[in-house]
Amino acid sequence: MGHPPNSAEHIYCLEQYLDDFYHPIPTVRRTTGGTHPIAAPSIKTKLQGWNDLDQRQRAQVESLFDNTPESDLRLAYDQFIKKLGRAPLRVQEFFRFFVTFEGNDLSTSPRKPLGDLFLENEKIKKTLQHQRSKFTDTIDIYHRMLFLLNSLIEALGLSRAASMRREGLLQNQRQELIDQLSTVQEEKEKLQEDYNTLQQDHAQCRAELEDERKDKQMYKQKSEEQSSTISALEREISLLKSRISGE
Repeated sequence: MGHPPNSAEHIYCLEQYLDDFYHPIPTVRRTTGGTHPIAAPSIKTKLQGWNDLDQRQRAQVESLFDNTPESDLRLAYDQFIKKLGRAPLRVQEFFRFFVTFEGNDLSTSPRKPLGDLFLENEKIKKTLQHQRSKFTDTIDIYHRMLFLLNSLIEALGLSRAASMRREGLLQNQRQELIDQLSTVQEEKEKLQEDYNTLQQDHAQCRAELEDERKDKQMYKQKSEEQSSTISALEREISLLKSRISGE
């Protein structure tokens, strides 16, 4: 019956063999009692879509198959089945998978053993996972910082609104104080005018009182002079009367 399957590609080939079961001729059946073991077809002959490739693509694919050992191609074929759950059907999808799996552009990069490249890819995958985890943490930190920034902006907005309301209130109070100051200033000027008028009236009254005092003093002096004159006349009259009586 042959050897047991040792890879996913082997199992896939076995499924194809079962679908297209090979019936040997009677002589073989009598001598072997089973089916003929046949060689597995090459990866290149299994793939379709060669006519869909342009000249450049065909040259790249031909270079892949011409410069890659069959064991490496079968390993990539096996990995394709493991990852996608089916065998590659078209040559272009296998080519893209092989280049991605290998990690090298065959047209420009030197060939490396596929096993080494697979290990390198696994290391790169772990590194990428680690970097992705760090990147996720960085994004999480960024989102938290962005949330804090938005909270700070909101708080600053509320504070600014409160400050603007406070500023408006202070502006109203300032205007009220300016109006009150203007009123007080007007009252002060009016009181100053009244005070100046009273001062003038007071000075005028003092001048009039001084004139009246002087007039009284003059009148008093004249009265005293008249009283002296009357007394002198009365003495002369008395003297005359005395002379008249003596005669």
